[in-house]
Amino acid sequence: MVVLLVSIVIAVIAYFLLTQIDLIVHGQLYDFGLIFSPEWANSYWVILRSVYVCLVTLVVLNSIASLSGVLRKKQELARSGTQGFSERALARARDFEERVRETLEVEMLSENDSGDLVGDLEVGVEQEKEFQVAAKSLESED
Repeated sequence: MVVLLVSIVIAVIAYFLLTQIDLIVHGQLYDFGLIFSPEWANSYWVILRSVYVCLVTLVVLNSIASLSGVLRKKQELARSGTQGFSERALARARDFEERVRETLEVEMLSENDSGDLVGDLEVGVEQEKEFQVAAKSLESED
């Protein structure tokens, strides 16, 4: 992309400079005695237009190359399935996920036995009931 931008900037500068040369030929040189003749004018115009065509061709080819490079990279990312993430970053994310899963499993196993888990659930249900009663009493006060 940088190459494309640089080529566009260079083409614009070259176009400006060629326009300045054209202004000198068609403006100032006539003041110094230049006499128009198709012999020199035709070759001058052919060369000037050829340079303009070269500048436009340069920008067009660089644009095509840049766009094809971007499309190729996009297709490679789509094929690889990494969505732009490096393999190292994906491996670290998978390792982290595995460590979290193992930690949760250990915590669940190290909790009280299953009878206590049922008791904890009963306490949670009782707390939910108390919360609902408190919420109803606050609603009735309003």
